[in-house]
Amino acid sequence: MKVAFRVDASNAIGTGHVIRCITLAKLFKERGADIQFICRPHEGNLSELIRKNDFNTKLLSQSNTVNKEKNSGDNYLNLLGVSQTRDAEETIESIKNQKLDWLIIDNYALDYKWESLLSSYSKNLMVIDDLPSRKHTCNLFLNHNYTKSTIKDYKNFLSKDSKILLGPKYALLSSEYTNLRKKFLKHPTNKISNILLSLGGSDNENITSFVIDVLSETEFSHLKLNVVIGMNNKNRDIILQKVNKRANTFIHEGLTNIASLLANTDLCIGAGGLSTWERICLAVPSLVFCVSQNQKPAFELLLKENLIQSAGTTINLSKVKL
Repeated sequence: MKVAFRVDASNAIGTGHVIRCITLAKLFKERGADIQFICRPHEGNLSELIRKNDFNTKLLSQSNTVNKEKNSGDNYLNLLGVSQTRDAEETIESIKNQKLDWLIIDNYALDYKWESLLSSYSKNLMVIDDLPSRKHTCNLFLNHNYTKSTIKDYKNFLSKDSKILLGPKYALLSSEYTNLRKKFLKHPTNKISNILLSLGGSDNENITSFVIDVLSETEFSHLKLNVVIGMNNKNRDIILQKVNKRANTFIHEGLTNIASLLANTDLCIGAGGLSTWERICLAVPSLVFCVSQNQKPAFELLLKENLIQSAGTTINLSKVKL
C-alpha cells in the first residue's frame, strides 16, 4: 500500500497537524505501507522531525507570498502561501507516478477545490479537519474534536459516499497513551504538588513565560513545575532564564510525546487542540487556554461538561488561582 500525507507545520500553523499525521503514519507503516509526506517549507516546518521518524519527505516550493484567494471568509488560505491550484499542481508533480492507495490531507488551507484536482491521482482521499462547514470531496473524513455536530450535519458538506468518523473516540493519539491509560489512569485529587506546563509547539503569545511568572510567586513556590517548550518556540531563552530562577522547575524541549510526564502530573496547564485529548485520555485535570479561534467550539463544550477548567484566552491574560 502506498500512502501520502499532505500536511504543513509552521510558526503560524503550529505543529499539531504534523504530529497527529506522524501518529497515523506509524500505524500504516506497522502494516507494511510505503509512506511519503508532502510539505511546504514554511518557517517552523517539521520536515526534519518527519525524516527522523524514517518517513520520506517531499518539500514543495518555498513561497513568501500572501495568498489572496478567498475561502468562506476565513484567513486560513493565507497560511498556505500560494493558491490551492498551484499547491495542487506541485503536489501532483510529486505523486503522479506513484499510484497511491491513500492521499491524506490535514490542512486548513485546502478544501474540495484542491481535492477535486487530486482525486484521479489516488484511489482514496482522506481528510482530517476540525473546522465546521467546509466542503470536501473525499472517501473518508475525520474530525476527532468534541462537537455538537452529528454525522447527518456533515453530510451537507461532504461527498455523498464519504464515510465519516466523528468525535474523540477517533483521536489520533500515539500508543503510549493507550498503554499508560491502563496503568496510570488518575483519580481526582484535591492536592496539587506537581504541575505540567505545556503550550504547544509555538506558543506565539508566550503564555509559558506568563504562567511561570505566576507560579514563581511565594504562594506557589512549593510546587514542582515541569515546563515543556516546543520546537518552534521563539522565546526559548527568556523561558530558560525564568526556569533557572525558579526552584524545583525543570525544562523539557522538543518532545513529540508528553505521555510519561502527564502520567505523573496532578495538574496540567495547556492549550486546546490535540493535547486536550492527551490530557483527557490520562484523566489529568487541566487549566486550558483557548489560543485560537478554531479551538473555541470544542473548548466551550468541554468547559460546559466540566471536563476542563478555563484559564482564559490570550487576549487579556491575568493571574489565576490554582
